[in-house]
Amino acid sequence: MTGLFDYDRFVECLSGPNAVIEDLNCNCFDSDADNDVGLVDFGLFQLAFDDR
Repeated sequence: MTGLFDYDRFVECLSGPNAVIEDLNCNCFDSDADNDVGLVDFGLFQLAFDDR
C-alpha cells in the first residue's frame, strides 16, 4: 500500500522514458525494470495508491 509520502518521493524520481535512474533510492519505483521511472511505473503506482 502506498500513500502521500510515497507519492512525494515518486514525483522526485519521475524521469520519463529512457532516462537513466541516477538516484539509487528511486529503483524501488522502477516497477517494469526498464531502468527509468516513467508512465508504466506511474500506472502501477496508481494501482497501489491508497490515501487513507
